[in-house]
Amino acid sequence: TFEVASSADDAVKEADIVIAATNSNVPIFKGWSLRPGTHITAVGSFKPTMQELDVDTVVASRVFVDEIEAAKAESGELMCANASGRWSFDKIVDEIGNVISGKSKGRQSNEEITLFKGSGVAAQDATAATKIWRCAQERRMGTSVYL
Repeated sequence: TFEVASSADDAVKEADIVIAATNSNVPIFKGWSLRPGTHITAVGSFKPTMQELDVDTVVASRVFVDEIEAAKAESGELMCANASGRWSFDKIVDEIGNVISGKSKGRQSNEEITLFKGSGVAAQDATAATKIWRCAQERRMGTSVYL
């Protein structure tokens, strides 16, 4: 079932998974409103001046990124947390590809808050698009559009 929340903080209070995909320059909810065990995927902000998540959220989370160097240069959330002195880039656990391949461990406990901060890596986007396109071809799905 779905319920309309009165605020973003109220919406994330009971959520197991939070997806942030906005172009906001200010945090959209407060980190203190997250419950233990929540997973956050933040993919909307992609430049230093953008910040979907507050410093409290980053500090409370086990952080994974798509690419470490891209996160250091483009993730406003992580840059703000680093500048606050309460968190640093060396606390990034790993790149998400290493978790997916089994080289690195993701969640360590049911109580842990995890965060995937994606900045948008074109190679990953292209790989995903190619996989989807091949699956559609194999299943004879979709419509070709010629531009």
